[in-house]
This record gives sequence, structure tokens and C-alpha cells, in this order.
Amino acid sequence: MKAGVLQILHTDGSDAEKYFVPGGFALSHENSVTDITCPEAVPLDDLDVGSITSAFSEAKKSYDSAEDGSEAKAEAQIDMEVNRAMAAALGTTIA
Repeated sequence: MKAGVLQILHTDGSDAEKYFVPGGFALSHENSVTDITCPEAVPLDDLDVGSITSAFSEAKKSYDSAEDGSEAKAEAQIDMEVNRAMAAALGTTIA
């Protein structure tokens, strides 16, 4: 799975649960049950645009100052992409 919104639909008709996940794996079975493995899942209601924007800015600074081809640059790029995906999950765009 790519970073984004994971929505859990319940068969009893109750409201769907929405979480932001930074990535992971999903395996669907023949009986329509899906197993999901991800490093973390954060309820959308717990995300804060201000914190996401701040974290993105810090990641961008790290990216801009890191040496090309370095592990630090790759990690900063991942941080930027995850923060962009979190902002998009809340309907906000950051650049």
C-alpha cells in the first residue's frame, strides 16, 4: 500500500473508520476478508495540518542540505512524501 487513507467498512452498517497509513501490505482472501499490515495507523481526526506543514518544512530543509545520493537525502525525501500524503488526506496541498 502507498501512503494514504485506509478506510474500514463494517458489515453491520456502522460508520466507516478512516486512518492515515504511511504504507504497508494488504492481502485479500476469497471470503472478502482483508489482512492489513502497516507500521502505524493514525485516525484522521488526530492529524493536525499545522504539525504536518511544520514537519514537511523540516524535512525539506534536511533534503536541501543533504548530499546527493546520501541516505540522509533519501530519508528526507520519504519524510516529505509522507507529510504530503497526510496533508492530502486532510484535503490540503503542501509543496
